[in-house]
Amino acid sequence: VRFPEERPSPGTIIFDANFESGNLGRVDMISECEYDLFVRPDTCNPRQRVWFYFAVENALPKQRVVFNVVNFSKLRTLFDTASAAPVVRCCTQMSWSRIPVKHLFYYRSAVHADRFVLSFAFVFDSAQRYEFAYCIPYTYTDLQNLLAEIDSRGLRFFSRDVLTLSVQRRKVDLVTITEASLYTRQKVVFITARVHPGET
Repeated sequence: VRFPEERPSPGTIIFDANFESGNLGRVDMISECEYDLFVRPDTCNPRQRVWFYFAVENALPKQRVVFNVVNFSKLRTLFDTASAAPVVRCCTQMSWSRIPVKHLFYYRSAVHADRFVLSFAFVFDSAQRYEFAYCIPYTYTDLQNLLAEIDSRGLRFFSRDVLTLSVQRRKVDLVTITEASLYTRQKVVFITARVHPGET
């Protein structure tokens, strides 16, 4: 959510998801301390709404804010375990940290048309930019850079081909790891990953 007029007063959170892998469709401000968030659905699958990744700024130091993700498509969740909690990082840090489970609440909400809602509370250290995500983001650019770096080594057992293009015209890479001379006699293990954005 970007405000069209001058910058809002400190404490009014400014939202941004206009960056690679960012996903946030709408924000409703309940108060300066609570916001309802609506994630956009997956491309070509309007029923899948799991992945969120957004940035916020303009918080006051020590301001406590509750974020409610109100349109999840998941009925079951792993959010009650620390290893599956959403992540956060400040723009001055490279590393992500998990939001403590004691600050997470996943429930069916009568206020939100009986939908499942993920609520989490966060206390800001400063007005700097913070990023929140369903899990640690690994972008298309990250993947392309990694594959290009491995490809540049000229390893004899590694080959990379474009299998197809996605709906958004991005490469879907086929990576083959094998000893080329034994290629026709080997069993094939086919691994596919990240079919949906939330599968990270």
